[in-house]
Amino acid sequence: MARPSLGEDSLSLDVIARAALRIIDSEGSDALNFRRLGKELGVAHMTVYRRLADLKVPLDGCVLDYLADSIPQLDPQASWADATEARFTALYEIIVAHPGIVAMRRGGPWLGPRVMQKLIEPQLAANLAAGMTPDQMVRAYRRMYLFTLGCACFTDHATPEAVVSRTRAALAALPPERFPAATENVEAILKGVVDHEVFYGGLRHLIRAADPGLGN
Repeated sequence: MARPSLGEDSLSLDVIARAALRIIDSEGSDALNFRRLGKELGVAHMTVYRRLADLKVPLDGCVLDYLADSIPQLDPQASWADATEARFTALYEIIVAHPGIVAMRRGGPWLGPRVMQKLIEPQLAANLAAGMTPDQMVRAYRRMYLFTLGCACFTDHATPEAVVSRTRAALAALPPERFPAATENVEAILKGVVDHEVFYGGLRHLIRAADPGLGN
């Protein structure tokens, strides 16, 4: 059902982003287009299009920047390791909550102003301030960023029971004589498939490996 009609002046970026997220979360990113968004907002689709054009903000950038606001402002006195863990944990939890946003990128970079302000620029600057060279700065960021995306995207965290059920069925179909490590440790494998600690623990390992304060 369409939401109550809004005037164009009421179409802030946050209002548009929240409506887009409702569509992405309930129907998937492929369902998001200006016609569907206009219906959700109760306005003509060209009204939304013109609003974003006037503000010079693409639709995907509008959504991603809205979500970036949930990345915390960190205490300037926080250690490099603590600040790094907080930023990438926030990114992971955003994607787990809204997995459809990854498909919105369609391979493009996340370079909206709020994403830059809340995640990318602070982390790159912190890497340099911690004593990394420019090459080390980029490699450390990319390792943690890609690890975060992989852990968040490649498991359907919204339906963990279904993931476990499918994995259990796949393991049961394996011949035990050929795959003893897998078939004899089914419960451990099933736990790991949907365990968020795989991400949290792995991120801490990456941070320790990159921490200039530890002499790496």
